[in-house]
Amino acid sequence: MTIGRQSQYVRASVAQELPDWRSSLRHAFLVMAHHQFDQLEGLLRLLDHEDNDVYLHVDARSEDFDPARAASVLRHSELVLVPRLRVRWGGWSTVACELVLLRSATAKGGYSYFHLLSGADLPIKPMSQIHAFFARSEGREYIEIAPDHHVDEVMFRARLFHVLHELLPVRYVRSRPGRALTSALMRAQTRLGVNRLAKDPWELQFGSQWFSITAELATHVMSQTTRIRRLFRWTFCPDELFLQTVALNSPFRSMLPAAGTETENLGAMRMIDWSRSEGSHPHVWRTADLPQLRSTPALFARKFDPTIDAAVIDHIETSLVNGRPI
Repeated sequence: MTIGRQSQYVRASVAQELPDWRSSLRHAFLVMAHHQFDQLEGLLRLLDHEDNDVYLHVDARSEDFDPARAASVLRHSELVLVPRLRVRWGGWSTVACELVLLRSATAKGGYSYFHLLSGADLPIKPMSQIHAFFARSEGREYIEIAPDHHVDEVMFRARLFHVLHELLPVRYVRSRPGRALTSALMRAQTRLGVNRLAKDPWELQFGSQWFSITAELATHVMSQTTRIRRLFRWTFCPDELFLQTVALNSPFRSMLPAAGTETENLGAMRMIDWSRSEGSHPHVWRTADLPQLRSTPALFARKFDPTIDAAVIDHIETSLVNGRPI
């Protein structure tokens, strides 16, 4: 098992076999949500377009979600509600959720790009501009590839068995006793020489879970689900490893981006600012950040929180619904 490195985009032979990207494209937006459903409705309004459909996963623990109200927001797009799972931070269930969304959208077919967003994300460009960008993309895959200095982090996450995140509540795992138990389990496995990666030839790669990928890569991912589960079932935060790893070990490798930065996740065309992280979360965008959001070439941004700054969400939604830049 090795850690992969990437070069800049190149137009490899695989690109010549992809569809004519100048023709009209259809898009599947895959959305993971668990709360703040008024904010989710705003996201749905911004995604509503005749060339888009929305596949929505709502965490099984969420009790106040109204499917009919969500569907009523969309006038042009189809809303597909996928089977609901209990998604636990840091565990396999995050990947299981993404695979449920991909399986549902690829089964229907007819899409050129698949975009994963959370309910706390927003587009920050008009939909016409987003569509035009992907029409020019010639089959490129928009996935964040982390800088090489994350090698130790990748190995820590994947080499040993991380079992607590699927077995115990997140609040306990993050508590002092939970961290102590995790450390004890990691030390014991290290002393025993545990290495889950020893017999798997895949190169590992790491990055943000949010992506925009072609139908061809999405179909390839679905063909690898058995191996994905075997390798990542007991990995810590596998949602930040599995897609990068599958893509790196596929014919789509040459269509991946170079390593990104901590602020602008332009490999995935997302604006995600970890340089001002707030605990275990990226910076929450505020009205004061609008100049930065306007100037980035990124198409989407995360995250937003109406309990922290509702005005910036209202401004972006009002601008984009009316076809204006933010």
